[in-house]
Amino acid sequence: MACGTCGRAASNVDYEVKLNSGKTQTVSSIAEARILIAQGGGGTYKAVPKK
Repeated sequence: MACGTCGRAASNVDYEVKLNSGKTQTVSSIAEARILIAQGGGGTYKAVPKK
């Protein structure tokens, strides 16, 4: 995955998912990010600070 150091849940970050389709979405957990990537046909995610 794109972010190997983000395996633990951190409450002060969100996860930005970039699907291969070009769509970008922000979710609050790695599990949600992985589900989106699996359903969306592939992509990457990275931790981003909460706004």
